[in-house]
Amino acid sequence: MSTGSFICDEGDQLEILEKMRLLEPSEILFSSDVKKEDLVERLGLRNIERRLTDFGEWNFDAKNAEADLNRHFGTTTLEGFGVAKNKLALSAAGAIFRYLKENYRDKLLHIDKISKYDNNEFMQLDYSTVRNLELLKNSSDATEENTLFSVINKCNTASGARRLRQSLIRPFKLKTKIELRLTGVAELVKNRELAYRLYETTKTLPDLEKLSGRLGIGKLNPRQMKAISNGLMIASQIKSILKDAH
Repeated sequence: MSTGSFICDEGDQLEILEKMRLLEPSEILFSSDVKKEDLVERLGLRNIERRLTDFGEWNFDAKNAEADLNRHFGTTTLEGFGVAKNKLALSAAGAIFRYLKENYRDKLLHIDKISKYDNNEFMQLDYSTVRNLELLKNSSDATEENTLFSVINKCNTASGARRLRQSLIRPFKLKTKIELRLTGVAELVKNRELAYRLYETTKTLPDLEKLSGRLGIGKLNPRQMKAISNGLMIASQIKSILKDAH
């Protein structure tokens, strides 16, 4: 919600539950025809009960979801988003959209597309693997201390840290994507002046993803509006700096 990212998925029940354990969403909507106790047992996450929200089963209707989403995006079909055939994913997405609509009314303009969780481009690590390797949380007290993420996170920005977290739990599996990233890393290692300029420039870059999300729901104060303006100017500087990259 805060970043405007709207991603849906469907698949085997165990596979979806595994993804939910891994993502640890702050809130989970479930249909009123599902027993809350059963869902708590299936998910097996800490303090999961307080994150569960009972929502009427009629809100999970695929046809209504498609109509609501098309109306919001100004389209006649969801084919262009690649989700039209995913009826289960659409029913869930429609329920989420309706829930957001009820809470934020018409302030959802920053959500301008919907996409499907890409299982072809990224490797899907399961919850047990992420936990046992202590990629994001350690096994002793479930904090970030002494995890792989804490060791390599030298990001200047919150959005960079979010991207790093996602890269750890959803690494590329396509050779072209991996090589492209390695080429970028090699460029920064070789061109230390370029790396330093980027480092210094991004120090004051605000969290544009979250700020744009707040703008979309009409909860942006003058100070945050100014931060967006500053962020866009910094982004222009970054674009100019990257012209020196090979």
